[in-house]
Amino acid sequence: MGAAAYSIQGLRIAPVCDTADMVLVIPSTGNTLQVCRHQYPTFEEFLDRLEELEVDTLVCGALSRDLQYRFAAHEITAIPFICGKVSCVIEAYQAGVNLHECFAMPGCRCMNGRTRRTRRQRHARI
Repeated sequence: MGAAAYSIQGLRIAPVCDTADMVLVIPSTGNTLQVCRHQYPTFEEFLDRLEELEVDTLVCGALSRDLQYRFAAHEITAIPFICGKVSCVIEAYQAGVNLHECFAMPGCRCMNGRTRRTRRQRHARI
């Protein structure tokens, strides 16, 4: 099992991963690292750093499809639409708890990281 990364803002999971400044990385060795996105001139260099740290999972808030594809290209599995105190989310993830059951973002009825459309949204005219 590789390292897990958490996009953070203060003491909470960042509500939008695309704009989060800091990523908390917890390798399987247990030593915690903070990686600041602004230290890297390009997003690809940031992803390369996460790859060096053997990150294979990213727990985050809302995540654009473009970034989700970019993480996937680096073999990093995203667990999006998560919110809550970082310490609680980390503890639950390490215990093997399904994060979407306990820490899903409000208003986001998530199922395995995908948003489920309401009946009204399915029948809306655009």
